[in-house]
Amino acid sequence: MSGRRIADFALIILVFVAAGPLIGLGVVALLSYVGVAISHGVADAWSVPAFMLLYGWLFAHLMGAVPALVAGAIVAVYARWRGRVPLFVGAIAGLVSAVCLGVVSHYGISIGRAPETPDGSVIAIWLATHVVAAIACTHLTRRWQQ
Repeated sequence: MSGRRIADFALIILVFVAAGPLIGLGVVALLSYVGVAISHGVADAWSVPAFMLLYGWLFAHLMGAVPALVAGAIVAVYARWRGRVPLFVGAIAGLVSAVCLGVVSHYGISIGRAPETPDGSVIAIWLATHVVAAIACTHLTRRWQQ
C-alpha cells in the first residue's frame, strides 16, 4: 500500500474511534428518553438522557472504542478492497461489532457463573447504538474511501 492509502485507512479508523462512541452515546440517550417516556411519562423522561449526556461523555470512549475500532477496520478494509463504502455495509460493520463484542463481553464477564441474558430492550439499544454510529461514521469517512 502506498503512503496515501495507509493514511486513508488510518483516518477511517480514527474517525470511527473518535466520533463513534460519542454518536453512540447520543443514540443511547435518545433511546433511553423514549423508553422512559413510554413507561413513566414524558414529564419524568428528561432526567435520564440529561444525566447520560452530562456524565456519559467521560465513559463513552472507554466503552465504545473497541467496537468502533472493529467497525472502522471493517469499513476501512472494504474501502481499500472496493472503493466507496455503501451505508448498508457500514450498518453491517456496526452489527458485526455489536454481535461479536456483545458475545465476548457477555461470556467474558460471566466466567465462573452462569451468564445472564439481557432483556430485549437492552439488546435492541445495544444493536441500534452500534449500527447507527457505524452508519454515521461511514458517511463521515466518505472523503477517504477511494
